[in-house]
Amino acid sequence: MNEVQVAVAAEELEAEVIHSRLEADGIPARIAAKSQIGMPASWSPGGLGYGIGSFSVRVPSEYARR
Repeated sequence: MNEVQVAVAAEELEAEVIHSRLEADGIPARIAAKSQIGMPASWSPGGLGYGIGSFSVRVPSEYARR
């Protein structure tokens, strides 16, 4: 399944609001976290400057035009 990025949020809460709105409209969506240096968020040690850079909201490509 190909995915398309439909939004980028600086804060997780903002990404969750966008995600929830899409899901409420029947559009499957997921949030992908991007760290500032490209490492997965789960590997980023808190407080060391390697934290989350942004949150990408993605949907399957067939839903992108909706």
